[in-house]
Amino acid sequence: MTIGTDKLPQGWKWAALGEIILGKPQYGSVARKVPYNGKVRYVRITDLTDRGELKPDDPVSPSVIQPDRFLEPGDLLIARSGSVGRTYLHGNLPGTYQYAGYLIRFRIDPAKSLPRYVFYVSKSDLWREWIVSNSKTSTLTNINAKQYSSFRLPLPPLCEQQRIAGILNQQMAYVEKARQAAEEILEAAQALPGAFLRQVFPALGDALPAGWKWANLGDVCNKIKTTDPKRNPDNQFIYVDISSIDRSVKRITTPSVRMGKDAPSRARRVIHKGDVLVATTRPNLNAVALVGDDLDGQICSTGLCVLRPDGCWLDSNYLYRYTTHEPFVTALTEMVNGSMYPAVTDKHVMGQQIPLPPLSEQKRIAALLNEQMAYVETVRMSAREQLDAINALPAALLRRAFAGGL
Repeated sequence: MTIGTDKLPQGWKWAALGEIILGKPQYGSVARKVPYNGKVRYVRITDLTDRGELKPDDPVSPSVIQPDRFLEPGDLLIARSGSVGRTYLHGNLPGTYQYAGYLIRFRIDPAKSLPRYVFYVSKSDLWREWIVSNSKTSTLTNINAKQYSSFRLPLPPLCEQQRIAGILNQQMAYVEKARQAAEEILEAAQALPGAFLRQVFPALGDALPAGWKWANLGDVCNKIKTTDPKRNPDNQFIYVDISSIDRSVKRITTPSVRMGKDAPSRARRVIHKGDVLVATTRPNLNAVALVGDDLDGQICSTGLCVLRPDGCWLDSNYLYRYTTHEPFVTALTEMVNGSMYPAVTDKHVMGQQIPLPPLSEQKRIAALLNEQMAYVETVRMSAREQLDAINALPAALLRRAFAGGL
């Protein structure tokens, strides 16, 4: 739909936002303090979601009470900078609400338009396209009240607006229920790895099964070699740093190709197939990965601790799964030094203990976990695709509604 030009259904018209409001748009602003008995909640841009909801947590009180900026049901707030174009329709909420300076209030004239209908227009592609075409980018994106007033929306008769808004209310409620269900499935899928790991790995201090023992990683991992790629300036190599690891799937997904002469100062550690990489910066984020065939003989950053299992004592896949286990992550996190640059050392990582069954049992456990994690990834991807499809529904429903398709 081209803004303000497409042919509309019979009885509809294009109208500027400024033509369907009471009075003039009002900016939230700071004024002199006036006496007021009671609590007032301050509504800021950051209190609003992209879906037009008011966040329930962390209510803030204004430093200055300004009754003429108190919100009434049906008031439409629009962000004028930062998250420009974000909108919120105030409902019949208990309490008193005042809006902040970077929000503009448009009070819809109920004789001309239904506030809920206008709000739905502000969530449509029509609105987003207009925002993009009218944004001015300097330090901040900004659209003022005069510009917003010029926005043209498709306006059917009032009774038709009420019908459309009623249908959209029902549809959006169904979408929200579906979204919540999909989010619960995704959350459950993301919790599965921890549950599977807890089933096979004993907790520190627990009695171990017969034939198991506790061992320090440094005692069951081999030393690694270091190198300086700059000594071979014209040689190409693949470089792995912390940013190369996707923390959600625990895999190296974005290594980079470098020339020796352009090697970062941290590019020092030679890696081989079967090595387990553990990020020493912000260990709570658990950026870990297993090195595969494609990266055998390449180079990683000194920001990654390279664990090279001694094959006589420790299986690579078993070790890799253990480094994703919550107790391992927690133990390293508690050793962090520094708030600006929270990190542990290789010595801290090598000092961690691992429950060590016989090698054959390690391989069995690793194979079981690999199978379970593959299942988790399938479920997670399916849930994510479902959630993406659900999140795309509102835009499609709104396009249909404002083309007269309801």
